[in-house]
Amino acid sequence: IAIKVDREERPDLDRAYMAAVQTLTGSGGWPLNVFLLPDGRPFFGGTYFPPRDGERGRQKGLLTIVRELGADDLLVAQSLRTLGIIEVELGDRDAAGALFERVLSIREKALGPDHPDVGDALGNLGFFLMQQQRFDEAQPLLERAVEKGGRPTHLYHLAEICHALKADDKAREYLDRALADDAEF
Repeated sequence: IAIKVDREERPDLDRAYMAAVQTLTGSGGWPLNVFLLPDGRPFFGGTYFPPRDGERGRQKGLLTIVRELGADDLLVAQSLRTLGIIEVELGDRDAAGALFERVLSIREKALGPDHPDVGDALGNLGFFLMQQQRFDEAQPLLERAVEKGGRPTHLYHLAEICHALKADDKAREYLDRALADDAEF
């Protein structure tokens, strides 16, 4: 459903959606086009999109972009991840957690459970849970991320969790592995 909002009549919406598009794309401007989830949160946007490919110097037109958004779950997942990070910054932990879980679900479905990007999604969700001190939920996610070739960062997070749970021998093991992985870089 397309909805046109006049930025002079609703500067509050214009500010909010412009900030979201700038966060998602790194730039903004008018006319502003934003694609929203049913609850009103933006997941994709940009400035001017001509109706058809090749018009007004743009390679892709709005119709192509809409088709691609409908078919490219990974693009949606990346945008949802960014929104999750924004929600963490805004303090809405419930919304952020739901977004990170959705990203994991999309990536597992689109790529298969063994793909490295699934490991990154596991790590993001695990780190999010760790920040909330939900260590028992975070630890298995981060361990799965490491199994899938996760980053040394995931090992550091696991060491932090083990230390919080008073499992210092296990924490040292994760820390040693993380330091060894960092040394290879």
